[in-house]
Amino acid sequence: MEHRKTGRPSKGDRKQKPVRLSVELMAAAENYVEQHGTTFNDLVGELLASHLRKQGVKVTAQTQEALPLTA
Repeated sequence: MEHRKTGRPSKGDRKQKPVRLSVELMAAAENYVEQHGTTFNDLVGELLASHLRKQGVKVTAQTQEALPLTA
């Protein structure tokens, strides 16, 4: 019997919200996440949470560490 790997742990309940960004901003974000081994969703979540905390809103952003790349 084959052993199946478990997936990533859940980050909890999520709600999807499409965003429209300028081509230039999206390209910069995509370049950033590629260079830093993160995801676009984690980047947006962290930036939004950081901005809201600076405004006095108590909020956390849950992120997961990147999985190692294997060949």
